[in-house]
Amino acid sequence: MQLLINQLAKQTTTLKVLAATAVASLLTTATLNTTSVREANLSSTREAEQASQVGLILSAAAIVGLGVGALQANKGTHKTGAASGQQYQQDHNILTIDQVNSKLRAQLLTLLHRDIPGINRLLNQAKFKYPNRTNNWYAEKVIYDLTRDRGA
Repeated sequence: MQLLINQLAKQTTTLKVLAATAVASLLTTATLNTTSVREANLSSTREAEQASQVGLILSAAAIVGLGVGALQANKGTHKTGAASGQQYQQDHNILTIDQVNSKLRAQLLTLLHRDIPGINRLLNQAKFKYPNRTNNWYAEKVIYDLTRDRGA
């Protein structure tokens, strides 16, 4: 859950920066247009249109550049593939059903009707609540809690 919140916070920050830049760029364009029109009163209307177009192009280039930069920054933070997924789990202490012995794994799969994401979620909740225990202890705790709550 904390990982999801951290990812959302990073994406929100990136979007805020992108939005602020877009607004600043549009304000700059409006300022350039106003300045260009004032200066163009002395010269031709054609020059005013050209100055306005240049300001608009510069603003669009700034927005596109920031968008590409934000995408590149996001691309660097996301890992793909099986090897990086395993590395991510090791780095963040995520417990999965694969890290539990086969007997306990079979019991968990039976109790939760083969809902692997649900099993992993319960294992990680137990690990968060009771740190510094063995992986099998967490599995036993989840099994105990499930059977107790079901009244079996």
